[in-house]
Amino acid sequence: MPMNSQPDNDDFMDFVEDDAAPKAEPLRKWRVAIIDDDEAVHESTRFALRDVQVFDCPIELLHFSSAEEARRHVDAFRDVAVAFVDVVMETPDAGLRLVRDLREAGLGDMRIVLRTGQPGYAPELSVVSKYEIDDYRTKSELTQTRLITVLTSCIRAYNQICMINRSRVGLEMIVDSSTTLFRRTNLELFSWGVLTQIAALLQVSPRGFVCVNSQAGDLLESRIVNAAGRFSDLLGKSCREIPDALALDLLRKASSSERAVIEDGFFALRVSSPPDSELIALVETEGPLADTELALLELFSSNIAIAFDNLSLVERLDQLAFTDPHVNAPNLNAFDAALRQRIQAADKGFRLALVEIEAYHEILADYGIPVSQRFLRSVYGALSEASHPPMVARIGDGIFALLGDEANIRRDAITAAFETPFEVEEAEIVARPKSVIMDVDEKPASAVGVMCDAMSALTYAKQSRREACVHFDADMRREVGRRSRLQAALKQAVKHGDGLGVVVQPKVNLLTDECVGVEALLRWRHEDEQISPSEFVPLAEAIGLTQPLTDFVIGSVGEWYAKQNVNEAFSVAINLSMEDLNHPGFARRLLRQVKLAGLRPEAVEFEVTEGIAMKNRPVVVRQVGILRDAGHRISLDDFGTGYSSLSQFDHLPIDVLKIDRSFVNTLSTVSAKRSIAAVVLNMAEALNVQCVAEGIETEEQKQALLFLGCETGQGFLMGRPQPMSDFAIGAAGHSASLH
Repeated sequence: MPMNSQPDNDDFMDFVEDDAAPKAEPLRKWRVAIIDDDEAVHESTRFALRDVQVFDCPIELLHFSSAEEARRHVDAFRDVAVAFVDVVMETPDAGLRLVRDLREAGLGDMRIVLRTGQPGYAPELSVVSKYEIDDYRTKSELTQTRLITVLTSCIRAYNQICMINRSRVGLEMIVDSSTTLFRRTNLELFSWGVLTQIAALLQVSPRGFVCVNSQAGDLLESRIVNAAGRFSDLLGKSCREIPDALALDLLRKASSSERAVIEDGFFALRVSSPPDSELIALVETEGPLADTELALLELFSSNIAIAFDNLSLVERLDQLAFTDPHVNAPNLNAFDAALRQRIQAADKGFRLALVEIEAYHEILADYGIPVSQRFLRSVYGALSEASHPPMVARIGDGIFALLGDEANIRRDAITAAFETPFEVEEAEIVARPKSVIMDVDEKPASAVGVMCDAMSALTYAKQSRREACVHFDADMRREVGRRSRLQAALKQAVKHGDGLGVVVQPKVNLLTDECVGVEALLRWRHEDEQISPSEFVPLAEAIGLTQPLTDFVIGSVGEWYAKQNVNEAFSVAINLSMEDLNHPGFARRLLRQVKLAGLRPEAVEFEVTEGIAMKNRPVVVRQVGILRDAGHRISLDDFGTGYSSLSQFDHLPIDVLKIDRSFVNTLSTVSAKRSIAAVVLNMAEALNVQCVAEGIETEEQKQALLFLGCETGQGFLMGRPQPMSDFAIGAAGHSASLH
């Protein structure tokens, strides 16, 4: 169906001439090239443009399935009006390289529209400017209506450029000015180019102004972005402040006109760009305009419209690339650019900070996405007010980065920003951030290195420091460096088994001194240094190595247990990582490892920390239940040091409570009845679970526990952890060797 016969569609009416009538024998065809490696795109384009006419002329399609094929037929492009080029073909930038080659081959008149099937992919801004790309669209965005709209706009531009090229008067000036305007990448430069080029075409000195109304609001509130001559004082002001009544009246007329307005010694031109932005240029002339000047201005006006739309495209791409759309704040790209600029400036030094809202995902789950985003905007505002750092950016989920100097990035200011809850839609949200401040005194090798150091420091601070805001000093840098080295070494140790070993510590009946079981403890020696479990276990959890380490312990226990003459009452306790219990398939996998090691369920007791229990996550409860149902005893370690709640016994099948060593250290026979240990023992008795005391080091502590009714304990008094090879169990279950 011809385009001008489409009924009842406003989208088409915008670009169809009212008096246009199809010709019986068209004298001209618009040649349009489709360069795309997707055959479906070619077919859909043929279908969408079938029988379509633009300005009473039909369309002839040229099809190329690759950039290389288009290069081989570059001569066929000499009279092509519009080329639709796929960005990603043989390579991710094949389309952009083809655009470059076509332009360098002298095809400057042809209009080019970039298309991509990848919405997140955008060409470099330098490419958009340098090679005069008219539009950039995703394939899903180019519906039939939009395709014809874009095509018509480009053909109109192409036709006008051809008319300019056929003109002998002012041709060089118009082409040069158009190229200049297309290279403008911000509104101020662009508006100055419009002002000076119009004056050059009129052969007068620049005398006038350019105003922009970005919200299509009150014309009088439009901002004057550039001015020259006797209007220079208006720069930065609103149109309401224009003192010249004639100029103001002409401005009103131009605002409501689709064509240039020429009256009383002024030339005024309005250019609009979707969605709601308009630019009006007003230049003072020196008398009536000749027909040649009018023709040149008419052509130039069309070029301004295309250039202004190109500027909007550049600004839109720039905003998408460097702005977080949800918080309306600079994003990671913007922060990286600012950081690189700061490094290249070779300043004496600078400071950056990372602030992470640790509970952000919980906030997201509790309040939903809209409230969470408004909360992040509030956090961004609070950090921006904290000593007014030059740069605050959102670089991740709940993570903000600050860049500046020592004077405007301070620990007290960051801490103060979170002292009071944030009120968002009648909800009070408490942000519990973890922050790290890092001084960059020496010029770093790269921005990537700086961010790696900062993120490592933040991770270390979250895991090892209690302070809300930590300063990354020389001591902490050494600690982070050691942490990184140990993580790498631990990976190798797990892979090859180097330096890993298992020791056991006896559990003793305090009445008879009989060894009733042991606790298996993992040890790691690295470069002649014995690394504490309190140091290497969190490292293993952070890099996902706890499961293979648990496998190593189970395998070692199985080999040792097979060599012992042990009765059925003797058990080995093995500690489980809280990270592993959060994985739904962990319990089944663990049972398989126990079976492969040749261990009976009743021979293995699993210890979980109170921190696991208090999370009360359904996954954890199910995992522990699976282990209990398989016949393993479950022990709750470090009881009383976490978030104690009697309700845990309604969810977790606990067999044993272990009294933490911190409650045993202070025990004496005099104070035993008034101790926390006494409370725990009474509760264990009421709940009918066994109780084991940890950390017994003195005879008085042992006697106090016996007085309170605790029958089982472990500690240095009864035996230190020792290698399995040095620990033998007799036939009756007694320790035959306690060194």
